[in-house]
Amino acid sequence: MGHNVIDLHRSLSSMESHLTRILKEGIQLQIAPPQESLWVRLEASQLQQILHSLAWHASGLMSKGTVLISLRAARLGGLEARKWNLPEGSYCELRFCELVELPQAEPHCLLINGETNPTRSIAPLIAAHNGRVRFFQDIAGCPSFCIYLPLSEAPAG
Repeated sequence: MGHNVIDLHRSLSSMESHLTRILKEGIQLQIAPPQESLWVRLEASQLQQILHSLAWHASGLMSKGTVLISLRAARLGGLEARKWNLPEGSYCELRFCELVELPQAEPHCLLINGETNPTRSIAPLIAAHNGRVRFFQDIAGCPSFCIYLPLSEAPAG
């Protein structure tokens, strides 16, 4: 199955206005871009399908606030790779969460609502690209949707 290799940062930036239109009035979109290009083997339309699903669910569950989408390169090894049921290697980590300002604290993410967890609809698509998606809560209590996709080489030319 030959998939295009896309730069997630560039692709996400081009989808920003589409995602903003999906979110209802009173919900803002914030994108935390990576420091470098993050190339993955995925069709741009498939990325749009994944993000559309997450944005649609968030819009249905939030009345106002900010949705944060962040991208970064991540190296998964050992226990972390086994936890995600992925081979050790370099991945793009895409997180999608509701950003909340807590008193006297750094911004944290707020649970979007596990009962309507959209991972069931997007997990097969992500798995077909050797990635994984999970509803994730870190040690700081920041729940979010976290997606790992293997990094690819930038296309020649």
